[in-house]
Amino acid sequence: CDPDFLRVGNVYSFCIQGTWTTPLPKCVRKTTGTGAREVNDEANQDPGVLVSLEELPSTQRNEIGERHIKHKQVRKKEKRKRKGNRKRKNSLTGARNDASVSHNWDMSCLLNSSKDNLTYVRPPQVPNSVGPKFVRKKTEKQKYLIAIYRCIPGYKLHNPRSRILGCQNGKWVGKLPICLPRKRKYGCINAGCEHDCREVNGKPQCFCFKGFNQSGKSCIDKNECSKNNGGCQNKCHNTPGSFYCSCETGYRLADDRITCVDINECLLRNGHGPCQGQCDNVEGGYQCSCEGVPGTRLAEDLTSCEDIDECSDQGHLLGCSHLCINTLGSAFCLCPTGYQLGSDWKTCTDINECEDQNHLCETNCINTPGSFHCGQGCGDGYQSVQGACEDVDECATNMTQCSHGCTNTQGSYTCSCLPGFMLDSDDRTCRDIDECMEYADSYLCSHICENTIGSYKCLCPGDHELSNDHRTCHPKEDECQKKSCSQDCIFENGEAICTCDEGYVLENGSTCVDIDECLQGISGCSHNCINEEGSYICSCPSGLSLLSDRKTCIEKNKHACPKGYEMIDSNCEDINECTNNPCSQICKNNDGSYECHCNTGFYLSEDQKTCIDIDECEQENDCAIGLCINNEGNYSCKCPRGYTTHNVTGKCEDIDECSFIVDEESTICSHSCINSMGSFHCECPEGLVLGGDSRTCEDIDECLENNEINSRCSHDCINDIGSYHCGCPPGYILKEDNHLCSEVQACDLNNGGCSHICIQDGGYSFCECPEHFTLSSDNVTCLALHCSENNGGCSQVCNQTTGLCSCYRGFTFESNSKQCVDSNECLYDNGYCPQQCVNTEGSYHCACNPGYETDVVSQDCIDVNECTKNTSVCDQLCVNLEGSFNCSCLEGYALADDKVSCLDVNECLDKSKCSQVCMNTDGSFKCGCKHGFSLSSDMKSCEDIDECFLGISDCNQICKNSEGGYSCGCRKGFKLLNESYCIEELLNTTNLEECGHTIWEEGNNTCCCKSGFVLFNESQCVRVEDCLTTDGCNVSTLGLHLCHSSEKSSYETKNVTSQGCEPFYQNEGTLKTDCESTTELYPEGTRCRISCRTGYVLVGS
Repeated sequence: CDPDFLRVGNVYSFCIQGTWTTPLPKCVRKTTGTGAREVNDEANQDPGVLVSLEELPSTQRNEIGERHIKHKQVRKKEKRKRKGNRKRKNSLTGARNDASVSHNWDMSCLLNSSKDNLTYVRPPQVPNSVGPKFVRKKTEKQKYLIAIYRCIPGYKLHNPRSRILGCQNGKWVGKLPICLPRKRKYGCINAGCEHDCREVNGKPQCFCFKGFNQSGKSCIDKNECSKNNGGCQNKCHNTPGSFYCSCETGYRLADDRITCVDINECLLRNGHGPCQGQCDNVEGGYQCSCEGVPGTRLAEDLTSCEDIDECSDQGHLLGCSHLCINTLGSAFCLCPTGYQLGSDWKTCTDINECEDQNHLCETNCINTPGSFHCGQGCGDGYQSVQGACEDVDECATNMTQCSHGCTNTQGSYTCSCLPGFMLDSDDRTCRDIDECMEYADSYLCSHICENTIGSYKCLCPGDHELSNDHRTCHPKEDECQKKSCSQDCIFENGEAICTCDEGYVLENGSTCVDIDECLQGISGCSHNCINEEGSYICSCPSGLSLLSDRKTCIEKNKHACPKGYEMIDSNCEDINECTNNPCSQICKNNDGSYECHCNTGFYLSEDQKTCIDIDECEQENDCAIGLCINNEGNYSCKCPRGYTTHNVTGKCEDIDECSFIVDEESTICSHSCINSMGSFHCECPEGLVLGGDSRTCEDIDECLENNEINSRCSHDCINDIGSYHCGCPPGYILKEDNHLCSEVQACDLNNGGCSHICIQDGGYSFCECPEHFTLSSDNVTCLALHCSENNGGCSQVCNQTTGLCSCYRGFTFESNSKQCVDSNECLYDNGYCPQQCVNTEGSYHCACNPGYETDVVSQDCIDVNECTKNTSVCDQLCVNLEGSFNCSCLEGYALADDKVSCLDVNECLDKSKCSQVCMNTDGSFKCGCKHGFSLSSDMKSCEDIDECFLGISDCNQICKNSEGGYSCGCRKGFKLLNESYCIEELLNTTNLEECGHTIWEEGNNTCCCKSGFVLFNESQCVRVEDCLTTDGCNVSTLGLHLCHSSEKSSYETKNVTSQGCEPFYQNEGTLKTDCESTTELYPEGTRCRISCRTGYVLVGS
C-alpha cells in the first residue's frame, strides 16, 4: 500500500488450478476515531466517521504513533508464539493422522504386477510436477502402495510433508500436493551470478552449471575438445556446456559414442547398396562397378551404369563392316541389300545371287558386289574356252594392278600385301602400316619407335643401346663398345659377349657370318634350296607345287593332298576344320590338323572332341561353409543363415549384424551387440536385463517384493532405470551406507531451509529473523524492512542488506538516478556479432545478412547454399555464390531477361550447323539430308549415297553414281527401258521392209513382228519368251511383263523393278505412320511419313 495506507490481508496470493489461495488484501487509510482512539488496521471501520492523523495536533500524533509501535511489537511476538504452537500442533496431528490413515492403505492400485508390464491406477495430475513415482511399502502388519510427487525445476512443494498419496480400495487418497514457484534467496538477487547462486554461511556465492568454468560471477564454456580431442576418435564438436563426437563420411559412432566404425553401405538393396551394379565395401566408403551388367560402364556419378555405345565408342568398337545398331547393353551389325552377315556376326559378305538361283537370267547371270546382272558371254572374270566358261587368271595376265601379291579366285582375284603393309580403300594399293601408331598401346619399343616403309625400328637415347630383341634398351656398357660386335652385344657376369641373330653364327668372337642352310643340309627342303642372308627359301621344279609347310613339293594334279590339306589352284592348302567346328566348344586350327579345347569348368573327354562338365563339388572348393551346388561349367555356394555370398569370390562370409542400422544411428541391439560367426547376441549393462525379443535391454525393478535388494532398504525402496536407491520418510535421513535411515533434526539440514535463524523444538522447527528484518510469507526468508516500502526507490533491485539499488543484466543506471535503462550492447564492438547486432530490451541477439545463416556450433554466419536447399528459383542450373546465387542454363538454352528462366536456342539460325537440313529441337538440334544423301559420322555434314555400290538402285545392268542420285545404262546390244531396265535391242525389227508383213491402216504402214516376237512402242519387237505373260498388267513379280487383257485385242508391256514393301509394324506405344493399314505389299514409290507418339523421339529418317 501507499505510505498513508495500511494493508489488511496477506502479501502474497498464489494461483493454483484457477483459484487464488488467499482473499485479495485491502489498503486502508491510516486514521483515528473522534476520541483520539488508537489507530488500528481493521477493515470494518466506517470511513465516514474516521479522522485523518494530519488533522490532529503534533503532540497527539506523536503519542499515538509511539503507542501504535509498542502495540504492533507486542502483537508480532504474540503472533509468532501462536504460529509456533499451531505448527507444532499441526505437525503432531498430521503425523498422527498419517500414521492412522496409512493403516487403511493397500496394494489395490497395482493392476498388473507382471515384471514386463507393470500397470497402475492413474493418479491425479499436479501442475508443474514430475511423476508420480510409485513405491511399494511394507511394515510388520501390512503392504501398501504410495505415489510420491516432486516439483519440476524452479518450483517447490507448498507443504513438503504433503507430497504423498496413498492407495485405498483402488483409488488414490490424501491431500493433493501443490507446486509453487521457487524464489531465490534475497541475498542472491543482487549477487549478479550468471548461472546459479547459493547462500553459504549466510553469504551469496556464485556457481556454474556443469561444463562451464567459473570466472568471478561469470561462467565461461569449458572446451572439452581442447584436451585429447574430448576423447573422440575422429571429430569433436564443442557446445555450450558440453560436446559431442562425430565421424567422417562412411563411418558411424559406436555404442560408446566416441569410437568410429565403418558403415557397410553394400548391405542395403540385397548387397547392391547405392550401386546399380556391383558394390564392394571399403574402409570408410564403397566402390561401385558394372561387371555384372554386360555392355555398360560406370557413369560419372560413380554409382549408376551407363550403356556403352559399341558403334561409336573408340574403346569398345564392335567392328561392323557396314551398319552398326547400338542397343542397351549390346549392339549388332546389319548389312545392306545384296549382302549377308558372316559367321563372325560383324562382316558383311556379298550374296552370290547367281549361285542361289535368285535371279531372272535365263542363260548368263553375272554376280556383282551387292547385286547381279544378266548378259551374254561368260561375264567378267571368265573366258569362253571351246564353248565353256572358264576362270581367267588375272594374276597371270598382269592386269590386276596389285601393288604386291595377287591371288586368283573364281571369276575374280584378290590383292595382298607384304608384312608391314595393308590394302588401301581401292583393294589394290598397299599402304605402309605405321606400327608405332597402330600398336602404341602394345609398347613395341621400350623407348623410341621409328616407323619405316614396311616395318619399324626401335631406337634408344644416347646413354642406352638396343638389346638383342631389337626392342629393349639397356644402358651402354664400355666393354661392349670395345668389343666391336658385328651385330649384338650383351653384358653378362661382368663380361661383354657378342651375339648373332637367327641364321647367323659367331666367328672370331665378334663377327656374325651367315649360315648356309642349303649347303649344310639343314633346310628341310624336299627339292630346291636357295640360301639368303640369314635365312633360306625352298622352291619346286616345273610340274611340282609347294605345300603350305613351304618345304615339301608334290606333283600338280597328280596325287591327292595329305590329310588336312585340299587342292586349290594346283596347290595343297590347309583345311580349316574349325569352319564346321567338330569340337563341342573351342576349336583351334593347326597346319594340316586341328585340336579341341574346353572352357573353364570343363575337361576334354577321351574322344578329344567332347567337353564334359567338371563337378567341382567332388573336388576341393571354396565352400568350406555352406552347401556346394554344381552348375554347368562352374559351381556356387549356398550359405547358411548368418552368412552371405561374396560378390567376387563366391565364398560364404559372416554377416556382421552388429553393423546394421535400424533407425538413424540405432543398431540392432539397444545397448551392446556382440558379433559371432554366423550369428550375434545382445548384452546389457548392470541393472538391465535382456527382454523377450533378445535385443532390447529392460530395467530390473530391484524394489519388487521378491527381490532380495528390496530388503536392504530400511524404509523406502525406489526403482530407477538400471539401478535403485533407498529413501527415508520425513524427519529421517539416509546414512552413508545409502540403505539405512536415521532420525534427524530439521535445523541440522541446510539450516532448516531458513535464510537466517532456525529454531528447533523437539522434532519440529521454524524460522525467525534478526532485528530490522521481517519473515516473508514463505516462512523461511527474512526481508530487510527498508526495502519493503516502494522497493527502496529502486526501479529494479533493492539490496535487502545494504539498501543499495542495482539493475538486472542488460540494464544500466541512468545518470545520477536509481532508474535502470536498457544497455545497448551493440554499441561495443558490434556486440561481438559476426554480421548484424540487434539490440532488445535488457539484451540483444545476433543476426545474419540475407544469404547467410547461423552455424549452430560456431555461431558464425555461414553462406546459405540456395542451390542445395531448393530455395533458389532457377529453371535449370544453379551456381551458389557467397551470400547469393546465380542461375545458368544447360547447353542449347540461354538465360532469359528475368535471369531465372531458360529459353531454347534455335541453333538452326546458324547456317553452319548443318550442311543441308537443320531441325531445331528443345535444347538441341538435329541435322538431316536431302534425298540421295546420308548423314556422316559427325552428324552434321551429308555424304552422297552410292546407290550403285550398295546395290539399292533400279538398274539391272550399268549403274553410274552421281551427287545425290544415280543413272542407269546398258551394255552394247541393249537398250534402256523406263530409265532403269535394259532389254536386248533387235536391230532389224524396226525396219518396215524386214517386218513379217505390212498392214495398211488409214494410209499408214504399220510394222508387224515375226513369229515369237511382239510389237513394243509401235516400232520395236520383243521376244515373247523374254517376258512373263499374264492376263492383265496387275503384276508385282520382278521383270518385264508382256500383258494381254481379255478386254483388249492388243498386248502391252510392264517393267516391274521392285516387288514393293512390307507394311510397317505400327507399335501401339511408339511408331505410327500416315499410310493406310494393309496386309499386302505397298506398291513401288509409296511414300509413308513416320512419326512417334507422345513421349518418344524419332531416331532416323
